[in-house]
Amino acid sequence: MNKQTIMLLLYLTLCLNSFNTFGQNKYDVKKLASALMKYDDFSDFSDGLAPVKKDGKWGFIDNMGKEIIPCVYEYDEIHFFDEKFFLVEKGGLFGLIDKKTGEELVPCGYRRISKFSEDLALVRKPVKKDGKWVDQWGFIDNTGKEVIPCIYQMGNDFSEGLAFVCNERGECGFINNTGKGIIPFIYHRAGRFSEGLAIVGKKYERYGVIDNTGKEITPCIYIEINSFNEGLAQVKDKFGKIGFINRTGKEVIPCTYQEGNRFSEGLASVNKDGKWGFIDNTGKEVIPCIYQKVNRFSEGLVSVNKDGKWGFIDNTGEEVIPPVYSWAGTFSEGLAFVSKGRGKCGFIDRTGKEVILCIYQKGGDFSEGLAVVWKDGKQVFIDKTGKEIIPLYDYDLYDRRDFGDFFVVKRTNTMSSTYLWGVIDRTGKEVIPCIYNHIGKFSDGFARVGIQSSLFNNFSWVYGFIDKKGNYIYQGGIVEFNKTK
Repeated sequence: MNKQTIMLLLYLTLCLNSFNTFGQNKYDVKKLASALMKYDDFSDFSDGLAPVKKDGKWGFIDNMGKEIIPCVYEYDEIHFFDEKFFLVEKGGLFGLIDKKTGEELVPCGYRRISKFSEDLALVRKPVKKDGKWVDQWGFIDNTGKEVIPCIYQMGNDFSEGLAFVCNERGECGFINNTGKGIIPFIYHRAGRFSEGLAIVGKKYERYGVIDNTGKEITPCIYIEINSFNEGLAQVKDKFGKIGFINRTGKEVIPCTYQEGNRFSEGLASVNKDGKWGFIDNTGKEVIPCIYQKVNRFSEGLVSVNKDGKWGFIDNTGEEVIPPVYSWAGTFSEGLAFVSKGRGKCGFIDRTGKEVILCIYQKGGDFSEGLAVVWKDGKQVFIDKTGKEIIPLYDYDLYDRRDFGDFFVVKRTNTMSSTYLWGVIDRTGKEVIPCIYNHIGKFSDGFARVGIQSSLFNNFSWVYGFIDKKGNYIYQGGIVEFNKTK
């Protein structure tokens, strides 16, 4: 262990000694820490295994430090892929190995391997044609066999038994999982199939909709088609006007509007002659186009702007909360964020009662009983009574990640203008100090962390693991968070 690493670990020990644990499960991390000393490098845990490197070769250990698969694989890197495979890299090419056995199922011969979809993975492979190397696309199955040869210039994942591919002439169509052409190669663009339909595009940026037999239920006449939502898809005609088609391809709401949005709770906002209103799925204008701006419906209400002020109406257009605000958001968990002006933001209930005073600079929607608001330029979590639950005054950002009731936070390192990450609980207590330049995703109880140092004018990283109990595990031992001063 070099002098720089020793100094970094001494720094870690000093930082961590005064912090308490979070999580109640018992872990025997001593074996893991001891095992890491034998290896030159390691990566994240996934499904109980972590790649480790020794003498230039990779193998795998479990979370007790036991070497499950010997270090015999000569790869440059090993990455997480999915629940069955690790992605391995050698010389800029990728392959797959089985997590349980370590068997190489797909040799490192591909420039890209996509995630499996319907038991097939899209791959891109260098192929020599006419004396030149070109990249072509095909598909492998979950045994590693290339079941659809790499003969295509472009491809997409399988969805509902079909995949969009393009030949060397730029003609595109759909094939099935045996590679048989199902839908003719007459298109230039296409989306994935969803509930039996796919959006396709021909030359000159004209779009339509086909079913899974290739039948054009909507001809390619629109310059834009959005995805279906509540049974309808928004379309834009050649004149730039907005309308809607149904799943049979019929234009049930004519293209007469200047702008429009997706349906939400049975209604869609549309703009006519510069004013906004709402239509139902028959095209009936149930709320007249009289508003300057509108939001989307949520919990039966929508915020609208009339004469420069925001209020709320219901789905019949009846005014529920008068337009008295300079801004109003959408209802979430029974409350909506509103503003009375710069630095005067709070929350109201469905009756318009100001249940959380307008004393904040800005804020966001409630989620799981908490909302983030800004006070004096800093963030704080409040509950539905307005009580400040988690002060975030000392932090620049928070992230729920997968910590459950804990939050990943980051703070600016004033010495280097970089960010340092840590973890706080729902009371705001810092259970893992902000000393890490990187905190990875938790898997199997561990997250990989890294600290970058500029000691001796030479930047380097020291990596280790943290567990939810509060231990920092590295190649030299363990630093425990649960020591007291």
